[in-house]
Amino acid sequence: MTVSLIVRSFFTLVVAIVVTAVTITHTTIPPRSALQAALDTNDSGSRRAVIPTPPPYGPNPTVQPSVMSTGRSGSQSAAKPTPTATAITIQPRMALSDFFDVPGHIFYTGPDHNIWFITGQHAHTQFTGDGASVSPALSPDGQKLAWVQLERSYSDVEVTNLRLESNGAVQPITTTTLTQDKYPPPALQRSPNYGYDPRYWWWATKPAWLPDSRHILYISDRPGYDPNDEANVAMSIWEQSIDGVITNAVGLSLPQPVVDTSGHDSPQWRPHDPSTFLYVNYYLAADRSDQGIIEVGEAPTGTAPITPAIDLSPQGTLIYQPTWSSDGRFITFVEDIGHNKTNLLVMPFHPPGDPNDFNKAVVVATGAPYVTQPFWSPAGHYLGYLVGGNGDFSMVIRRVYYEGKELRFGPPIALPQAGPVSAEYRPSWGP
Repeated sequence: MTVSLIVRSFFTLVVAIVVTAVTITHTTIPPRSALQAALDTNDSGSRRAVIPTPPPYGPNPTVQPSVMSTGRSGSQSAAKPTPTATAITIQPRMALSDFFDVPGHIFYTGPDHNIWFITGQHAHTQFTGDGASVSPALSPDGQKLAWVQLERSYSDVEVTNLRLESNGAVQPITTTTLTQDKYPPPALQRSPNYGYDPRYWWWATKPAWLPDSRHILYISDRPGYDPNDEANVAMSIWEQSIDGVITNAVGLSLPQPVVDTSGHDSPQWRPHDPSTFLYVNYYLAADRSDQGIIEVGEAPTGTAPITPAIDLSPQGTLIYQPTWSSDGRFITFVEDIGHNKTNLLVMPFHPPGDPNDFNKAVVVATGAPYVTQPFWSPAGHYLGYLVGGNGDFSMVIRRVYYEGKELRFGPPIALPQAGPVSAEYRPSWGP
């Protein structure tokens, strides 16, 4: 299920349609969704040359349900990561226009594999310029940006301290490599008979912050490929303090060591909650159809999960990219519909997790043909997502209103100042 979502064509804005509450029906999902195929194909219908990016589920994608790990991975101490130079290219002037006045900053990945941001009425501004920087995630306090540095055979999570200027400018202060996956320490290898092989460098990607702005989640295929343990090729979820080292990282999920696992994706910690996180579990069902299930687990910060994960969406569906609302009361997610479009839905969440809430999900936007990568503003006043097809994706936001316990959404607001956006990674909206 390796996905390489690369957008290179010109900007086309597609406005999503507001749809009221509907009954959700599920259709048979083919092995590969049309969304994945569309994002991997250029406008002429030919396959693109692929820039090396981390395989989302390891070098040998297979799929299966998960079980939770039972303890920390490794205890050997190591020196703290050293700061690394990054290609930060902040533009000295930001053009003003009649664009919608965006509160705070929205960081996102461009089709050029650089990180950009928009704020206020400014046109998009480049943050990195090396063509190998993706997946930005602003900390809840707005003072740090986690992001991913792509290399030829591995990727690392970086954390950059920021200073946000009153005029909307962003000044990077220091950048630290958090994961050091080029030369991983042997303390993280589970099997005593398995020695580190440099042909199998590790991937760490898709960081997400905990509410304290001091810990992050990310997915990684460590401890790397082991021909005697196929589960090692699958992505799992790790938690790590930004002040700690990679040997102190805690594995929060672990795919079972059987064939047909595709691992876990899209980890998100619940806002204002010290112990709850969600993710997607991908696996191949008995009928050979791809399935994606939202699962929620509990893990007090710095520990392994204390309860088994709860499935929030049913089998027989392909669900992905879940994210919490800013108050943690709702979960927004994308559902593949008939392998030729996607819809954006929102459902309530009742701790510790109620599978019946999925039946209360309502459609927020229908694909045209695709809606993808939902994200929320810090105060929860707006819901953003990407719309498009045939490789062209643009950014849209919707005003959010609360009527008692119900959510209501205003009309789509286009953000053309963002320009074309990569649908491979979720944008991040912060102060």
